[in-house]
Amino acid sequence: MFSSDFYIDELARRLGAEAVVVDPDRSAVPISATLIREYPGEYLSYLAPAVRAWVEENWVKA
Repeated sequence: MFSSDFYIDELARRLGAEAVVVDPDRSAVPISATLIREYPGEYLSYLAPAVRAWVEENWVKA
């Protein structure tokens, strides 16, 4: 499992997977899932096109 957060170690252990922490300082990708959930309209550019379309249609208030 890949994540920028160290909590991935515990989740991977519970699922019998290997944890790989990448970019923990978020210098390459300066965003977190928490920020996307809290402010989805502000971070649409970080989402894949199909995900972005769904978020715009179903989640972001006009």
